[in-house]
Amino acid sequence: MSQNKPLGSKRWVASLGLVLSLGCGDRAAEQHPASLDFDRLFAPVWEVALEEPDSAPIGQLKALRPAPAGGFIVADMMNSQLRLHDREGRLARLVGRYGAGPGEFRGPSGVAIGPAGEIYVVEFGANRVTRLRPDMSLDTILPLPPAAGTHVALFGGRIFLGLRRSKEAEFGFLDEAGEFTGLSRWDPEIAEVPYWSNVAVDHVAVGSRALAIANSLKYPIWYYTSPEGPGRAFGEPPASWSGASRLKGDEFAGGRAGTQKLGEWLNTFTVVAGLHMLSDSLILVSHGRYRTEPGMPMPEMFRIHPYAVDVYDLAGRKLVEDVPLPGTIIAADSLVYIVDGEPPAVRRLIAYRLGPDAERSIAR
Repeated sequence: MSQNKPLGSKRWVASLGLVLSLGCGDRAAEQHPASLDFDRLFAPVWEVALEEPDSAPIGQLKALRPAPAGGFIVADMMNSQLRLHDREGRLARLVGRYGAGPGEFRGPSGVAIGPAGEIYVVEFGANRVTRLRPDMSLDTILPLPPAAGTHVALFGGRIFLGLRRSKEAEFGFLDEAGEFTGLSRWDPEIAEVPYWSNVAVDHVAVGSRALAIANSLKYPIWYYTSPEGPGRAFGEPPASWSGASRLKGDEFAGGRAGTQKLGEWLNTFTVVAGLHMLSDSLILVSHGRYRTEPGMPMPEMFRIHPYAVDVYDLAGRKLVEDVPLPGTIIAADSLVYIVDGEPPAVRRLIAYRLGPDAERSIAR
């Protein structure tokens, strides 16, 4: 997808820590992370417009990954397809259709690329992982326990998955025989508080050395350096955070009036909107809000609008906080990929790297 090499984020993190220490003192730096504009922290590398022909618009852009042969793969959850776009953003190929047969999908919700270019796809509406060859032809199908698939990644040479049931989410590893070994589960409070499990969204960030798991409603974030665990908790909400209130079981009963109350409640709190790992050295935690209006369709009510990002190092230290976002972070590797705009406007994919003046900006 990009020819850029990793940008030396380890040196940047170390220097950033030194700048904060010299400018504020160690204790002050921990208590008061820096705040700055996005364009002082990141610099654009390239930008493309995602082609969406009238015959093949994007229904729901759920995941994006660099393609083995160049360009990038988009998981369109609503249309139950994978989209292959070339480096210029042109639509090169559509793979799959709605269905339960081989090569078909029921809401692809996650995509991962293996070391040999193989492509793993997990589906929200099917109990399986589909593995495709680098040319996107079908390789094999791995069965899953009964659950909705939310995430797939490769970590420690193993297939890592997020699975969702009615009031439970579980994360763990799948072997070639379809055996699932759990690593982590939801905080019990999410299932216990009425309505929380209905709106809770899980986020996963995976690098070559670590993985992190977050829930949209609650801190902390959990961080793992081994498939066997144990995990370590880190993170705290930013100054802009407003937590979800605890509700009664019949809070939103009553048809249209209940739906209106639900919308009003969604507008009262902020959430973790995304979790990504940059250059195996930084963890990006996006935050977002709901923006409901009376009469809005239900799916639109539950749409999260990201507004800012916090940046942590792998030791769990928050380096910057509440950096305004120009769009939605959809992926990260050595670059940060942001989607901006939506129909009827052109949907753009913009790649960013760490800006050369990031340290100077924070020092100020």
